[in-house]
Amino acid sequence: MAVCTLAVLCLTVTLFTGWQHYFQMREERQMILRVAATAPSRMPATPVAIDSGSKKPMSKAAHDLLNGSSPVVAEAAAPSAPSAEPSASTPSLMGKNLEVSLVDIAKTETTGQSIASAPVAEPVSPKQVDAATDVLQKFWHATSTDEKADYVLHKERVKPLMHNYYNEQHNVDPQSGSMLNSSSYRINGRSVLLMTFSSARPGDVLEMALLPTSNGSYLIDWESYVGYSELSWTDFKKRRVAAPTLFRCFAAKSDYYNYEFEDEKKFLSLNLLSPDGLFSVHAYCERTSSIGQALAQMVGQNAHYMGLTLRLAFQEQAKSDHCVRITGIIADRWLVLSDK
Repeated sequence: MAVCTLAVLCLTVTLFTGWQHYFQMREERQMILRVAATAPSRMPATPVAIDSGSKKPMSKAAHDLLNGSSPVVAEAAAPSAPSAEPSASTPSLMGKNLEVSLVDIAKTETTGQSIASAPVAEPVSPKQVDAATDVLQKFWHATSTDEKADYVLHKERVKPLMHNYYNEQHNVDPQSGSMLNSSSYRINGRSVLLMTFSSARPGDVLEMALLPTSNGSYLIDWESYVGYSELSWTDFKKRRVAAPTLFRCFAAKSDYYNYEFEDEKKFLSLNLLSPDGLFSVHAYCERTSSIGQALAQMVGQNAHYMGLTLRLAFQEQAKSDHCVRITGIIADRWLVLSDK
């Protein structure tokens, strides 16, 4: 009898382990398929391997990064603590097929009119990938904010933002896994190398924009990489800040109207999520305003959440900590580039 019981127990454990492994592999395959399904429309340039005019192979560092075997990737992709079950007011985006990209056309902060031509795809060479990989390795291995700042675009301006992000807002770099794709674009007269990684961020992908330097190296657009905002979402909501404040967020249409923004005919409603997907607010602007018309066009053309850089503010004497005003549009993406 004891032998039979032990055999049944062993069989149960084996089946449980096998099924657990199966569903884990199934989820991983589904994630890869989701990313692959969006790649052709969002990143039409040549994949990272070798461009049509070159036979030079990638460096070992780039190859390891591409295949997820780099020590840097292993450190960056270390598992985080499990998140709490999402509430009804903070919908989970994991597993959805998001259309979030750094390479959309920029809009001005007030009128919403385009200030840039459509991004033009360019070929990517192994030499470019090697140079960018070298910068990423150095950035991820840096042990201090000051050291990290040596590898970012606009160092003198951005360095104080980095100290604010890491030391005052107590944020960390977003986690990333293996590299999925690499493509190059010309935006506003600037050449931008876009490297895409698997990630636990909403949408399952993390995009890093790097701009070339005169010596053939690259610098990271750190602000779009981390999704920098001028305040932490916790402080913004707790203090109900009435001054317009810059935020990078994921945005989608919403039908929630409440408190100071009950008039559905007057206001356009959006649901905004923080870059890590842990915080949300409902944001409003008047439908007939230039901001409202521009946002209606942006979110109306996108079936899912999209990346926006906005200015947000609470009403004076706000009645809630989750209903805010949209006071300005900086860009319909997280990468903000001025004309060259």
